[in-house]
Amino acid sequence: MSARRRNELATTGAIIANAFLGLGAQVAIAARVGPGRELDAFLAATAAPLAIVGLGVSAFSGVILPALSRRAAPGGGASLEAEFLGSGVAVAAAIGVLGLAVSQIAALAAPLRGGRLLSVIAWAVATAGLAAQVVTVSHHFRHRFVLPAYTTMLFPIALGVAALGPWSVSARTLAAAYLAAALFQLLLLTITAPAEARPHWPPRIRAMAGLLRGVVPVVLATLPSTVFAVSDAFWTRRLPHGAMSYLGLATRLTVPIAGIATTGVATVASPILARLAADRATSQLRAELGALVLRSLVVLLPLAALGAALRAPLVHLTLERGAFGAADRDALAALLLWFLAGMVLVGTSNVVIRAFYALERPRAAATAGVTSTLSYVVLSGVLLPMGVYGIGLAYCLAWVVTVGIQCVFLNRTIGPLVGRRELHAAGWVLAGAAAVGAAATAVWRLWTEWVAGGIERDVAGVGLATLIAAALYVVPARAALRLSVPAQEPVP
Repeated sequence: MSARRRNELATTGAIIANAFLGLGAQVAIAARVGPGRELDAFLAATAAPLAIVGLGVSAFSGVILPALSRRAAPGGGASLEAEFLGSGVAVAAAIGVLGLAVSQIAALAAPLRGGRLLSVIAWAVATAGLAAQVVTVSHHFRHRFVLPAYTTMLFPIALGVAALGPWSVSARTLAAAYLAAALFQLLLLTITAPAEARPHWPPRIRAMAGLLRGVVPVVLATLPSTVFAVSDAFWTRRLPHGAMSYLGLATRLTVPIAGIATTGVATVASPILARLAADRATSQLRAELGALVLRSLVVLLPLAALGAALRAPLVHLTLERGAFGAADRDALAALLLWFLAGMVLVGTSNVVIRAFYALERPRAAATAGVTSTLSYVVLSGVLLPMGVYGIGLAYCLAWVVTVGIQCVFLNRTIGPLVGRRELHAAGWVLAGAAAVGAAATAVWRLWTEWVAGGIERDVAGVGLATLIAAALYVVPARAALRLSVPAQEPVP
Protein backbone atom coordinates (compact mmCIF):
# COMPACT_ATOMS: atom_id res chain seq x y z
CA MET A 1 0.00 0.00 0.00
CA SER A 2 1.35 3.42 -0.98
CA ALA A 3 2.15 6.10 1.58
CA ARG A 4 -0.54 8.32 0.08
CA ARG A 5 -3.14 5.58 0.44
CA ARG A 6 -2.11 4.98 4.05
CA ASN A 7 -2.42 8.69 4.80
CA GLU A 8 -5.85 8.83 3.18
CA LEU A 9 -7.08 5.83 5.17
CA ALA A 10 -5.59 7.13 8.41
CA THR A 11 -7.12 10.57 7.94
CA THR A 12 -10.52 9.14 7.03
CA GLY A 13 -10.33 6.86 10.06
CA ALA A 14 -9.58 9.86 12.26
CA ILE A 15 -12.59 11.73 10.88
CA ILE A 16 -14.90 8.77 11.55
CA ALA A 17 -13.45 8.13 15.01
CA ASN A 18 -13.74 11.81 15.84
CA ALA A 19 -17.40 11.79 14.80
CA PHE A 20 -18.19 8.83 17.06
CA LEU A 21 -16.22 10.26 19.98
CA GLY A 22 -18.02 13.55 19.45
CA LEU A 23 -21.37 11.78 19.58
CA GLY A 24 -20.33 10.05 22.78
CA ALA A 25 -19.29 13.37 24.31
CA GLN A 26 -22.63 14.94 23.34
CA VAL A 27 -24.50 12.03 24.93
CA ALA A 28 -22.50 12.42 28.15
CA ILE A 29 -22.97 16.20 28.26
CA ALA A 30 -26.69 15.99 27.49
CA ALA A 31 -27.22 13.44 30.24
CA ARG A 32 -25.15 15.29 32.84
CA VAL A 33 -25.97 18.92 32.07
CA GLY A 34 -28.97 18.84 29.74
CA PRO A 35 -30.10 21.67 27.47
CA GLY A 36 -30.27 24.82 29.55
CA ARG A 37 -28.32 27.66 31.09
CA GLU A 38 -24.93 25.94 31.53
CA LEU A 39 -24.74 24.29 28.11
CA ASP A 40 -26.03 27.49 26.50
CA ALA A 41 -23.27 29.45 28.24
CA PHE A 42 -20.55 27.02 27.13
CA LEU A 43 -21.68 26.99 23.49
CA ALA A 44 -22.12 30.78 23.38
CA ALA A 45 -18.72 31.50 24.97
CA THR A 46 -16.83 29.14 22.65
CA ALA A 47 -18.71 30.06 19.45
CA ALA A 48 -16.43 32.89 18.31
CA PRO A 49 -13.11 31.36 19.50
CA LEU A 50 -13.81 28.01 17.83
CA ALA A 51 -14.99 29.79 14.68
CA ILE A 52 -11.64 31.56 14.48
CA VAL A 53 -9.77 28.28 14.90
CA GLY A 54 -11.92 26.76 12.13
CA LEU A 55 -11.17 29.68 9.83
CA GLY A 56 -7.48 29.23 10.60
CA VAL A 57 -7.63 25.57 9.56
CA SER A 58 -9.11 26.52 6.18
CA ALA A 59 -6.73 29.43 5.64
CA PHE A 60 -3.57 27.52 6.48
CA SER A 61 -4.44 24.46 4.38
CA GLY A 62 -5.83 26.50 1.47
CA VAL A 63 -3.12 29.19 1.19
CA ILE A 64 -0.06 28.72 3.40
CA LEU A 65 0.57 25.04 2.67
CA PRO A 66 0.35 25.45 -1.14
CA ALA A 67 2.68 28.46 -0.91
CA LEU A 68 5.25 26.42 1.01
CA SER A 69 4.98 23.63 -1.57
CA ARG A 70 5.49 26.02 -4.49
CA ARG A 71 8.65 27.47 -2.94
CA ALA A 72 10.06 24.15 -1.74
CA ALA A 73 11.70 23.24 -5.07
CA PRO A 74 13.94 26.33 -5.43
CA GLY A 75 14.86 26.14 -1.74
CA GLY A 76 12.65 28.91 -0.47
CA GLY A 77 10.27 26.69 1.46
CA ALA A 78 12.39 26.52 4.61
CA SER A 79 12.75 30.28 4.99
CA LEU A 80 9.06 30.89 4.33
CA GLU A 81 8.16 28.17 6.83
CA ALA A 82 10.33 29.78 9.53
CA GLU A 83 8.73 33.17 8.89
CA PHE A 84 5.25 31.67 8.94
CA LEU A 85 5.83 29.76 12.19
CA GLY A 86 7.06 32.85 14.00
CA SER A 87 4.41 35.15 12.57
CA GLY A 88 1.63 32.58 12.97
CA VAL A 89 2.24 32.05 16.67
CA ALA A 90 2.41 35.82 17.21
CA VAL A 91 -0.84 36.34 15.30
CA ALA A 92 -2.51 33.55 17.32
CA ALA A 93 -1.54 35.25 20.57
CA ALA A 94 -2.67 38.64 19.28
CA ILE A 95 -6.06 37.28 18.19
CA GLY A 96 -6.57 35.65 21.59
CA VAL A 97 -5.76 38.87 23.46
CA LEU A 98 -7.87 41.00 21.11
CA GLY A 99 -10.84 38.62 21.30
CA LEU A 100 -10.66 38.55 25.08
CA ALA A 101 -10.49 42.34 25.24
CA VAL A 102 -13.48 42.74 22.93
CA SER A 103 -15.53 40.20 24.91
CA GLN A 104 -14.73 41.94 28.19
CA ILE A 105 -15.70 45.34 26.76
CA ALA A 106 -18.91 43.86 25.36
CA ALA A 107 -19.67 42.50 28.82
CA LEU A 108 -20.10 46.05 30.03
CA ALA A 109 -23.19 46.40 27.81
CA ALA A 110 -24.55 42.85 28.09
CA PRO A 111 -23.42 40.43 30.83
CA LEU A 112 -21.55 37.41 29.52
CA ARG A 113 -23.31 34.09 29.82
CA GLY A 114 -21.21 32.11 32.27
CA GLY A 115 -19.19 35.08 33.52
CA ARG A 116 -15.86 36.67 32.63
CA LEU A 117 -13.74 33.65 33.62
CA LEU A 118 -15.52 31.50 31.05
CA SER A 119 -14.65 34.06 28.39
CA VAL A 120 -10.98 34.05 29.45
CA ILE A 121 -10.82 30.26 29.14
CA ALA A 122 -12.58 30.29 25.76
CA TRP A 123 -10.16 32.79 24.22
CA ALA A 124 -7.21 30.85 25.65
CA VAL A 125 -8.60 27.90 23.70
CA ALA A 126 -8.58 30.05 20.55
CA THR A 127 -4.92 31.03 21.08
CA ALA A 128 -3.75 27.46 21.74
CA GLY A 129 -5.90 26.07 18.93
CA LEU A 130 -4.58 28.55 16.35
CA ALA A 131 -1.00 27.95 17.44
CA ALA A 132 -1.57 24.20 17.05
CA GLN A 133 -2.82 24.75 13.52
CA VAL A 134 0.31 26.79 12.74
CA VAL A 135 2.51 23.86 13.83
CA THR A 136 0.26 21.46 11.90
CA VAL A 137 1.31 23.19 8.67
CA SER A 138 4.91 22.00 9.26
CA HIS A 139 3.68 18.43 9.71
CA HIS A 140 1.55 18.55 6.56
CA PHE A 141 4.35 20.22 4.58
CA ARG A 142 6.40 17.05 5.16
CA HIS A 143 3.43 14.74 4.49
CA ARG A 144 2.92 13.91 8.15
CA PHE A 145 -0.85 13.60 8.35
CA VAL A 146 -1.56 10.87 10.88
CA LEU A 147 -0.62 12.54 14.19
CA PRO A 148 -2.32 15.90 13.42
CA ALA A 149 -5.46 14.04 12.39
CA TYR A 150 -5.62 11.96 15.54
CA THR A 151 -4.83 14.81 17.94
CA THR A 152 -8.22 16.29 17.06
CA MET A 153 -9.76 13.43 19.03
CA LEU A 154 -8.43 15.00 22.22
CA PHE A 155 -11.30 17.49 22.24
CA PRO A 156 -14.28 15.08 22.38
CA ILE A 157 -12.32 12.85 24.75
CA ALA A 158 -11.70 15.79 27.11
CA LEU A 159 -15.36 16.83 26.98
CA GLY A 160 -16.48 13.27 27.69
CA VAL A 161 -14.15 12.98 30.68
CA ALA A 162 -15.32 16.35 32.00
CA ALA A 163 -18.97 15.32 31.71
CA LEU A 164 -18.50 11.88 33.26
CA GLY A 165 -16.24 12.84 36.18
CA PRO A 166 -17.27 12.81 39.86
CA TRP A 167 -17.21 16.61 40.02
CA SER A 168 -20.03 19.05 39.38
CA VAL A 169 -20.27 19.93 35.70
CA SER A 170 -20.73 23.52 34.56
CA ALA A 171 -19.91 25.66 31.54
CA ARG A 172 -16.52 26.45 33.08
CA THR A 173 -15.78 22.74 33.58
CA LEU A 174 -16.45 22.01 29.91
CA ALA A 175 -14.42 25.03 28.77
CA ALA A 176 -11.50 24.03 31.01
CA ALA A 177 -11.57 20.54 29.45
CA TYR A 178 -11.47 22.10 26.00
CA LEU A 179 -8.49 24.24 27.03
CA ALA A 180 -6.65 21.22 28.41
CA ALA A 181 -7.20 19.40 25.11
CA ALA A 182 -5.98 22.40 23.09
CA LEU A 183 -2.82 22.77 25.17
CA PHE A 184 -2.07 19.03 25.02
CA GLN A 185 -2.61 19.05 21.25
CA LEU A 186 -0.20 21.98 20.90
CA LEU A 187 2.38 20.22 23.10
CA LEU A 188 2.18 16.96 21.12
CA LEU A 189 2.46 18.69 17.76
CA THR A 190 5.34 20.89 18.94
CA ILE A 191 7.53 18.16 20.43
CA THR A 192 6.99 15.94 17.38
CA ALA A 193 7.54 18.74 14.84
CA PRO A 194 10.43 18.23 12.41
CA ALA A 195 13.77 19.33 13.83
CA GLU A 196 14.31 21.73 10.94
CA ALA A 197 11.00 23.51 11.62
CA ARG A 198 12.24 26.45 13.67
CA PRO A 199 10.25 29.68 13.91
CA HIS A 200 11.90 32.93 12.93
CA TRP A 201 12.04 35.21 15.98
CA PRO A 202 11.23 38.03 16.31
CA PRO A 203 8.33 37.49 13.91
CA ARG A 204 8.38 39.37 10.62
CA ILE A 205 4.66 39.84 10.17
CA ARG A 206 5.12 42.64 7.65
CA ALA A 207 7.10 40.29 5.39
CA MET A 208 4.21 37.83 5.53
CA ALA A 209 1.58 40.46 4.74
CA GLY A 210 1.30 39.54 1.06
CA LEU A 211 0.81 35.87 1.86
CA LEU A 212 -1.69 36.63 4.61
CA ARG A 213 -3.74 38.76 2.22
CA GLY A 214 -4.24 35.66 0.12
CA VAL A 215 -5.88 34.05 3.13
CA VAL A 216 -8.82 36.47 3.05
CA PRO A 217 -10.83 34.86 0.17
CA VAL A 218 -10.42 31.39 1.68
CA VAL A 219 -11.54 32.63 5.09
CA LEU A 220 -14.59 34.34 3.59
CA ALA A 221 -15.49 31.22 1.59
CA THR A 222 -15.60 29.09 4.74
CA LEU A 223 -17.64 31.51 6.84
CA PRO A 224 -20.88 29.45 6.65
CA SER A 225 -19.30 26.33 8.13
CA THR A 226 -17.61 28.19 10.98
CA VAL A 227 -19.41 31.32 12.14
CA PHE A 228 -23.08 30.31 12.07
CA ALA A 229 -22.72 29.48 15.77
CA VAL A 230 -21.70 33.09 16.47
CA SER A 231 -25.01 34.25 14.97
CA ASP A 232 -26.80 31.65 17.08
CA ALA A 233 -25.13 32.94 20.23
CA PHE A 234 -26.39 36.45 19.44
CA TRP A 235 -30.00 35.64 18.52
CA THR A 236 -30.66 32.99 21.19
CA ARG A 237 -30.17 35.60 23.90
CA ARG A 238 -33.76 36.57 23.06
CA LEU A 239 -35.06 32.99 23.42
CA PRO A 240 -35.67 30.79 26.48
CA HIS A 241 -32.82 28.82 28.00
CA GLY A 242 -32.01 25.70 26.01
CA ALA A 243 -32.30 27.23 22.52
CA MET A 244 -28.53 27.46 22.02
CA SER A 245 -28.18 23.92 23.35
CA TYR A 246 -30.66 22.51 20.84
CA LEU A 247 -28.94 24.30 17.94
CA GLY A 248 -25.53 23.05 19.07
CA LEU A 249 -26.74 19.47 19.41
CA ALA A 250 -28.51 19.55 16.03
CA THR A 251 -25.35 20.82 14.36
CA ARG A 252 -23.13 18.22 16.01
CA LEU A 253 -25.50 15.41 15.06
CA THR A 254 -25.70 16.28 11.35
CA VAL A 255 -22.60 18.14 10.13
CA PRO A 256 -20.18 15.25 10.90
CA ILE A 257 -22.35 12.95 8.78
CA ALA A 258 -22.07 15.35 5.83
CA GLY A 259 -18.31 15.47 6.37
CA ILE A 260 -17.90 11.70 6.49
CA ALA A 261 -20.06 11.25 3.39
CA THR A 262 -18.28 13.82 1.21
CA THR A 263 -14.83 14.79 2.51
CA GLY A 264 -13.10 11.62 1.33
CA VAL A 265 -14.66 11.79 -2.14
CA ALA A 266 -13.95 15.51 -2.47
CA THR A 267 -10.34 15.24 -1.24
CA VAL A 268 -9.46 12.47 -3.67
CA ALA A 269 -11.16 14.33 -6.55
CA SER A 270 -9.51 17.71 -5.88
CA PRO A 271 -6.27 17.00 -7.82
CA ILE A 272 -8.29 15.52 -10.70
CA LEU A 273 -10.43 18.65 -10.89
CA ALA A 274 -7.34 20.87 -10.69
CA ARG A 275 -5.64 19.00 -13.53
CA LEU A 276 -8.73 19.16 -15.74
CA ALA A 277 -9.05 22.88 -15.06
CA ALA A 278 -5.37 23.44 -15.87
CA ASP A 279 -5.80 21.49 -19.12
CA ARG A 280 -8.92 23.52 -19.95
CA ALA A 281 -10.85 20.25 -20.31
CA THR A 282 -14.13 21.99 -19.53
CA SER A 283 -16.48 19.22 -20.62
CA GLN A 284 -14.60 16.61 -18.61
CA LEU A 285 -14.43 18.92 -15.60
CA ARG A 286 -18.17 19.50 -15.79
CA ALA A 287 -18.87 15.77 -16.14
CA GLU A 288 -16.55 14.86 -13.26
CA LEU A 289 -18.02 17.48 -10.95
CA GLY A 290 -21.58 16.47 -11.78
CA ALA A 291 -20.70 12.85 -11.08
CA LEU A 292 -19.16 13.78 -7.74
CA VAL A 293 -22.27 15.67 -6.67
CA LEU A 294 -24.49 12.75 -7.65
CA ARG A 295 -22.35 10.23 -5.76
CA SER A 296 -22.57 12.41 -2.67
CA LEU A 297 -26.34 12.72 -3.01
CA VAL A 298 -26.64 8.95 -3.34
CA VAL A 299 -25.38 8.77 0.26
CA LEU A 300 -26.73 11.99 1.77
CA LEU A 301 -30.36 11.96 0.59
CA PRO A 302 -31.31 8.52 1.95
CA LEU A 303 -29.51 9.28 5.22
CA ALA A 304 -31.50 12.50 5.55
CA ALA A 305 -34.75 10.71 4.72
CA LEU A 306 -34.02 7.91 7.19
CA GLY A 307 -33.03 10.40 9.89
CA ALA A 308 -36.19 12.46 9.32
CA ALA A 309 -38.39 9.37 9.58
CA LEU A 310 -36.70 8.02 12.73
CA ARG A 311 -35.46 11.21 14.36
CA ALA A 312 -37.67 10.90 17.48
CA PRO A 313 -36.67 7.31 18.37
CA LEU A 314 -33.03 8.02 17.48
CA VAL A 315 -32.89 11.03 19.81
CA HIS A 316 -34.68 8.97 22.47
CA LEU A 317 -32.16 6.12 22.22
CA THR A 318 -29.03 8.26 22.08
CA LEU A 319 -29.72 11.29 24.27
CA GLU A 320 -32.80 10.85 26.45
CA ARG A 321 -31.36 10.07 29.86
CA GLY A 322 -30.35 11.98 32.95
CA ALA A 323 -30.90 15.72 32.54
CA PHE A 324 -32.15 15.29 28.97
CA GLY A 325 -35.88 14.67 29.25
CA ALA A 326 -38.86 13.92 27.02
CA ALA A 327 -39.53 17.61 26.36
CA ASP A 328 -35.95 18.03 25.18
CA ARG A 329 -36.35 14.99 22.93
CA ASP A 330 -39.42 16.43 21.25
CA ALA A 331 -37.84 19.88 20.80
CA LEU A 332 -34.61 18.52 19.32
CA ALA A 333 -36.42 16.03 17.08
CA ALA A 334 -38.53 18.82 15.59
CA LEU A 335 -35.47 21.00 15.02
CA LEU A 336 -33.54 18.16 13.40
CA LEU A 337 -35.94 18.17 10.44
CA TRP A 338 -34.40 21.43 9.20
CA PHE A 339 -30.85 20.40 9.99
CA LEU A 340 -31.19 17.09 8.15
CA ALA A 341 -32.31 18.98 5.06
CA GLY A 342 -29.38 21.34 5.59
CA MET A 343 -27.03 18.35 5.92
CA VAL A 344 -27.63 17.44 2.27
CA LEU A 345 -26.77 20.98 1.22
CA VAL A 346 -23.69 21.15 3.47
CA GLY A 347 -22.31 18.00 1.85
CA THR A 348 -23.13 19.24 -1.64
CA SER A 349 -21.35 22.53 -0.97
CA ASN A 350 -18.33 20.66 0.38
CA VAL A 351 -17.99 18.97 -3.02
CA VAL A 352 -18.88 21.89 -5.27
CA ILE A 353 -16.50 24.35 -3.61
CA ARG A 354 -13.54 22.22 -4.73
CA ALA A 355 -14.27 23.32 -8.29
CA PHE A 356 -13.76 26.95 -7.30
CA TYR A 357 -10.25 26.23 -6.07
CA ALA A 358 -9.51 24.03 -9.11
CA LEU A 359 -10.55 26.92 -11.35
CA GLU A 360 -8.55 29.34 -9.17
CA ARG A 361 -11.63 31.45 -8.43
CA PRO A 362 -11.46 31.90 -4.64
CA ARG A 363 -13.16 35.30 -4.82
CA ALA A 364 -16.30 33.73 -6.25
CA ALA A 365 -16.28 31.19 -3.39
CA ALA A 366 -15.78 34.08 -0.97
CA THR A 367 -18.80 35.89 -2.42
CA ALA A 368 -20.94 32.81 -1.87
CA GLY A 369 -19.64 32.45 1.69
CA VAL A 370 -20.29 36.06 2.65
CA THR A 371 -23.75 36.07 1.06
CA SER A 372 -24.69 32.85 2.82
CA THR A 373 -23.52 34.13 6.20
CA LEU A 374 -25.34 37.44 5.85
CA SER A 375 -28.52 35.65 4.75
CA TYR A 376 -28.31 33.36 7.80
CA VAL A 377 -27.88 36.26 10.21
CA VAL A 378 -30.74 38.24 8.65
CA LEU A 379 -33.10 35.28 8.25
CA SER A 380 -32.44 34.16 11.84
CA GLY A 381 -33.57 37.59 13.05
CA VAL A 382 -36.58 37.71 10.74
CA LEU A 383 -37.73 34.20 11.69
CA LEU A 384 -36.92 34.59 15.40
CA PRO A 385 -40.65 34.86 16.32
CA MET A 386 -40.84 31.14 15.40
CA GLY A 387 -38.36 30.46 18.18
CA VAL A 388 -35.49 28.05 17.74
CA TYR A 389 -37.33 26.43 14.83
CA GLY A 390 -37.14 29.74 12.96
CA ILE A 391 -33.35 29.63 13.27
CA GLY A 392 -33.44 26.04 12.03
CA LEU A 393 -35.39 27.15 8.97
CA ALA A 394 -32.90 29.99 8.45
CA TYR A 395 -30.07 27.42 8.56
CA CYS A 396 -31.66 25.40 5.78
CA LEU A 397 -32.45 28.46 3.65
CA ALA A 398 -28.94 29.88 4.07
CA TRP A 399 -27.42 26.68 2.70
CA VAL A 400 -29.89 26.83 -0.20
CA VAL A 401 -28.49 30.30 -0.93
CA THR A 402 -24.90 29.02 -0.68
CA VAL A 403 -25.34 26.08 -3.05
CA GLY A 404 -27.50 28.17 -5.37
CA ILE A 405 -24.84 30.87 -5.77
CA GLN A 406 -22.13 28.27 -6.26
CA CYS A 407 -24.10 26.50 -8.99
CA VAL A 408 -25.00 29.75 -10.77
CA PHE A 409 -21.32 30.72 -10.91
CA LEU A 410 -20.24 27.31 -12.20
CA ASN A 411 -23.04 27.31 -14.74
CA ARG A 412 -21.65 30.56 -16.16
CA THR A 413 -18.05 29.37 -15.98
CA ILE A 414 -18.04 25.76 -17.20
CA GLY A 415 -21.63 25.29 -18.34
CA PRO A 416 -24.62 23.55 -16.75
CA LEU A 417 -23.80 20.75 -14.34
CA VAL A 418 -27.18 19.12 -14.90
CA GLY A 419 -28.02 17.43 -18.18
CA ARG A 420 -30.39 14.65 -19.15
CA ARG A 421 -28.10 11.98 -17.70
CA GLU A 422 -27.78 13.81 -14.37
CA LEU A 423 -31.51 14.46 -14.16
CA HIS A 424 -32.18 10.77 -14.77
CA ALA A 425 -29.76 9.80 -11.98
CA ALA A 426 -31.17 12.44 -9.64
CA GLY A 427 -34.65 11.06 -10.28
CA TRP A 428 -33.51 7.62 -9.14
CA VAL A 429 -31.93 9.08 -6.00
CA LEU A 430 -34.99 11.15 -5.10
CA ALA A 431 -37.34 8.22 -5.66
CA GLY A 432 -35.12 5.96 -3.59
CA ALA A 433 -34.83 8.50 -0.76
CA ALA A 434 -38.62 8.96 -0.74
CA ALA A 435 -39.03 5.17 -0.53
CA VAL A 436 -36.53 5.07 2.36
CA GLY A 437 -38.42 7.71 4.32
CA ALA A 438 -41.84 6.22 3.67
CA ALA A 439 -40.76 2.66 4.47
CA ALA A 440 -38.96 3.65 7.69
CA THR A 441 -41.96 5.67 8.86
CA ALA A 442 -44.43 2.86 8.11
CA VAL A 443 -42.29 0.12 9.70
CA TRP A 444 -41.71 2.17 12.86
CA ARG A 445 -45.40 2.98 13.29
CA LEU A 446 -46.49 -0.62 12.76
CA TRP A 447 -43.78 -1.92 15.07
CA THR A 448 -44.71 0.41 17.93
CA GLU A 449 -48.38 -0.49 17.54
CA TRP A 450 -47.86 -4.25 17.51
CA VAL A 451 -44.99 -4.71 19.97
CA ALA A 452 -44.98 -3.78 23.65
CA GLY A 453 -42.85 -0.85 24.79
CA GLY A 454 -39.31 -0.83 26.15
CA ILE A 455 -35.82 0.09 25.01
CA GLU A 456 -35.33 -3.34 23.43
CA ARG A 457 -38.42 -2.74 21.31
CA ASP A 458 -37.15 0.66 20.19
CA VAL A 459 -33.70 -0.64 19.26
CA ALA A 460 -35.19 -3.54 17.32
CA GLY A 461 -37.74 -1.27 15.64
CA VAL A 462 -35.10 1.23 14.48
CA GLY A 463 -32.91 -1.61 13.24
CA LEU A 464 -35.75 -3.29 11.36
CA ALA A 465 -36.89 -0.03 9.78
CA THR A 466 -33.32 0.73 8.70
CA LEU A 467 -32.79 -2.71 7.16
CA ILE A 468 -36.03 -2.64 5.19
CA ALA A 469 -35.39 0.92 4.00
CA ALA A 470 -31.84 0.01 2.95
CA ALA A 471 -33.09 -3.01 1.02
CA LEU A 472 -35.54 -0.83 -0.90
CA TYR A 473 -32.78 1.64 -1.74
CA VAL A 474 -30.40 -0.88 -3.36
CA VAL A 475 -32.00 -0.79 -6.83
CA PRO A 476 -32.30 3.02 -7.21
CA ALA A 477 -28.81 3.51 -5.72
CA ARG A 478 -27.24 1.13 -8.23
CA ALA A 479 -29.09 2.76 -11.10
CA ALA A 480 -27.97 6.23 -10.01
CA LEU A 481 -24.35 5.15 -9.51
CA ARG A 482 -24.22 3.67 -13.00
CA LEU A 483 -25.39 6.99 -14.39
CA SER A 484 -23.01 8.97 -12.16
CA VAL A 485 -19.91 7.71 -13.99
CA PRO A 486 -18.74 10.51 -16.29
CA ALA A 487 -19.19 9.79 -19.97
CA GLN A 488 -15.49 10.66 -20.43
CA GLU A 489 -13.76 9.23 -17.38
CA PRO A 490 -10.59 11.24 -16.68
CA VAL A 491 -7.40 9.26 -16.22
CA PRO A 492 -6.10 9.60 -12.61
